[in-house]
Amino acid sequence: MAFRNVGIKSSLAAALAIAALASGCGGGSNSETSSLTKAQFIKRGDAICQRADNQRQLLLEKWVEDHSTESLTTKNGEAAMIKASAIPSLQAEVDGLTALGAPSGDEELINSITRGLEEAIQRIEDDPTGLASYQAAAFNQIDATARKYGFKVCAELL
Repeated sequence: MAFRNVGIKSSLAAALAIAALASGCGGGSNSETSSLTKAQFIKRGDAICQRADNQRQLLLEKWVEDHSTESLTTKNGEAAMIKASAIPSLQAEVDGLTALGAPSGDEELINSITRGLEEAIQRIEDDPTGLASYQAAAFNQIDATARKYGFKVCAELL
């Protein structure tokens, strides 16, 4: 679904939804082992993802505030809005979770989630307006893996 094909309020809601869907949690492909238990890692990881979700919403609101209504209805405007809101917050998730380090024995699983998230960031950078067309395939696996691990905020599906 292209944002320009719907109303401005719907565009904003869709952008938030897509950006949130893209926030499948991750820990970075270079996660190191930490002394955190799995429960501690999940709790701290979900807090990181919540901060990133809040950041994404603020960045999106600021972008909308700083740009004309017409910007929301163009493909270039749509791309800029998605890049401005999604990429910094997704990268904050990767960076924050990487800094935590995966619990001992969970490195491979956390790294698989992280690699998926980093691929999502790359896809957004490469083709932000194509996000809706591949969102389900690209993000459902990340979210399912994160949810199975025990994440809540980091694994929310819309």
